[in-house]
Amino acid sequence: MGNNTFGNGKKYSVIPGIYFYTQEYDSYTGVCAVPGKQTTLEINWCMSGRMECKMKDGCILYMGEGDLFMSMTDNHADLLEFPLGYYKGIALSVDVELADRSLPEAYKKSGISVSSAAEKFFRGDDCFLLKSNDYISSFFNVIYSAPEDQIQLYIILKTFELILFLSNLEPSLQSPMRIYRKSQVDVIKEVRNFLVSNISKRTTIEQLSSKFCISSTSLKNGFRDVYGKPISSYLKDERMKKAADLLISTDNSIQEISLQIGYENKSKFSTAFREYFGVTPVLFRKNNLKM
Repeated sequence: MGNNTFGNGKKYSVIPGIYFYTQEYDSYTGVCAVPGKQTTLEINWCMSGRMECKMKDGCILYMGEGDLFMSMTDNHADLLEFPLGYYKGIALSVDVELADRSLPEAYKKSGISVSSAAEKFFRGDDCFLLKSNDYISSFFNVIYSAPEDQIQLYIILKTFELILFLSNLEPSLQSPMRIYRKSQVDVIKEVRNFLVSNISKRTTIEQLSSKFCISSTSLKNGFRDVYGKPISSYLKDERMKKAADLLISTDNSIQEISLQIGYENKSKFSTAFREYFGVTPVLFRKNNLKM
């Protein structure tokens, strides 16, 4: 993590009352970049990874790639968690009252204000989640590809575009938010830790459900929400990453490595590895040992 509070990201001033943050974390935890203040609206957009959005009232929900999440910072926990160990995205800090006074005249004449948008979205809840769609997914991508001397300009343009978009968006388009309590999340994380610690073993959903006293449906839904993918897909990723590490850091045979990550059949392991990395385990080891 970098020296600032938002990973390796940067902070930009847009207009009085609005600050724009790029966020890049290579860790499982981080400190919220947006300062807590009752009139501060926090808007987050996830480019990659996942963020655990923990409310001070104990509620927890998750945003993934392309999702847009909004809340008032007086209800947002200061410590952030990233279930996949990394996160890249955008955050806006909006002092609602000050931002309204600083908006361009064209916005004011059209009756567009941050305060009215915030009131509209938070009328029924303290937060708002909009799941990824084609428009949202590509909204901020230009900032990451813009020339360095044009980034500030794109940030200003995109911020005003976002305010206009939110002003015209109907709250009824809010994506269903699956809310969790800490006790529920703790069980899901225990399941994940157990699976990764016993990656050489094959454990069924039914066995996990019985061991951790959680229904199969709750386990499958909860795991997907926390980690962004089904248990089987997540475990395949972990197995392949573990295999890659073992190929580089040990002299273990392909057969030994396949057994260490839960493949009894060396041929099936080699096929899965090639599908995942595009090369066979033997070639992967050879190429990486040369580096």
